[in-house]
Amino acid sequence: MPDANVGIGTTSPQARLEVYQSGGTVLDIQGSQGQLFSVTDDLTGTLFAVSDVSGIPILEVDDSGTVGIAQHAYYDTSSFYDLSNWWHIAQGSPDPQFYSNGTYQGNLYMMGSDYRIKQDVQDLQDGAIDRVKLIRTVSYRNKSYNGINFDESITREGFIAHELQEIIPSAVTYEKDDPKFIQQLRIDSVVAVLTKAIQEQQSIIESLQSRIQTLENS
Repeated sequence: MPDANVGIGTTSPQARLEVYQSGGTVLDIQGSQGQLFSVTDDLTGTLFAVSDVSGIPILEVDDSGTVGIAQHAYYDTSSFYDLSNWWHIAQGSPDPQFYSNGTYQGNLYMMGSDYRIKQDVQDLQDGAIDRVKLIRTVSYRNKSYNGINFDESITREGFIAHELQEIIPSAVTYEKDDPKFIQQLRIDSVVAVLTKAIQEQQSIIESLQSRIQTLENS
């Protein structure tokens, strides 16, 4: 029956191939060097895992929704279920968090801007120019901190997060000296205030141009 569904562990499969198992390992594919692929029905621990051809795990999803991607250079086979030796992405607030070797590296941020995901939309209030004038702009070089490594040779331009937070609170995540997370910028908030400031400046320029034109014509 070429069009029939096939079931393993079920008498009423709903797909071309359906494998059912209540608890434990549902699917386990082994290669000559070890496990290549597995899916479990457990409520805790690893739910889904993929290994390379040598049997070393390279991807894992656990019960918290954390996705781990192994770094082979640092991988310790004695800690397969310990994501401290993996790159992994975890749920965070307000954005997903990226870890390397168990150390928080930063947030993953995408600027969703569709009107369908926004409510309480209001125009920014006037006064953006005054806010921009308070922002300190700096040049700096990164330094490695708490297991987070940067290229310390490059001079960059930007802001100091906690200083900017005092002026545009929505532009900065977390608080100064948070013991676990470094502060990061939500650059769309900065761009919005800068755009508003440019609009205010343009209104001033056009008003002055009109006055100059009036004086020249008198």
